[in-house]
Amino acid sequence: MDKPNALSRNLWLIAIVVGVIYWIGSLARSGVAFEDLASLPKPLIVATKGLFSALLAMSVFAARKGSASQIVGAALAISAVGDILLVTIGSAAGGLAFAVAHLLAGYAYAKNQRDHSTATLWMFATAVPLIAVVSSYLALHGSDQNILMSLFPLISASMAALAILSRFPLWLSGLGAAIFVASDVLFLADLGILRHSGEWGFLTWGSYAVGYAMVARGAALFSAANGNFAQN
Repeated sequence: MDKPNALSRNLWLIAIVVGVIYWIGSLARSGVAFEDLASLPKPLIVATKGLFSALLAMSVFAARKGSASQIVGAALAISAVGDILLVTIGSAAGGLAFAVAHLLAGYAYAKNQRDHSTATLWMFATAVPLIAVVSSYLALHGSDQNILMSLFPLISASMAALAILSRFPLWLSGLGAAIFVASDVLFLADLGILRHSGEWGFLTWGSYAVGYAMVARGAALFSAANGNFAQN
């Protein structure tokens, strides 16, 4: 399998550095460590968060080949917009942007399904949406939030299921998408059982960043191998 070019790799590495910086800040805002960083200006926090996803998107676009991978890159770019909307306008606007991003990525994965998937892969793919919805229901149950919100992770979880069953690298795209779903569940947990405390913010960002970084790298690798199996 061909490797992505140096520009793609370097953009991805820079994104990782930005993601770690933001995670350190999330530790402060969650009251875990680095308390002095909790009062950083909001515009700086918003810009750092959006920059992470934007750099990941650029790392995929830099790989150049393969329309399927470019669609995943576009989904990451829309997610960068969603990141900004979440903290500036609100969860409804941000959630809509992420829903569009997940639908786009899901389309790319659906167009590149494996010819034959093992029973283990099918079980993994089926378990992700099931666990996501049940966990979200438990996280919201008994809170003042609409319990129907527990269905929201179905969008990202369905995307993850399609990634698991796709020709994209399983241990990057498939597993990364599944890890990202955990960030949706943790976000709802903050709204529900944690009463907007933000205590698990560092876990939410951690699963988000790790999952998306893996998805981006998987898309770049898939793009590099475009001549072998990608459907355009």
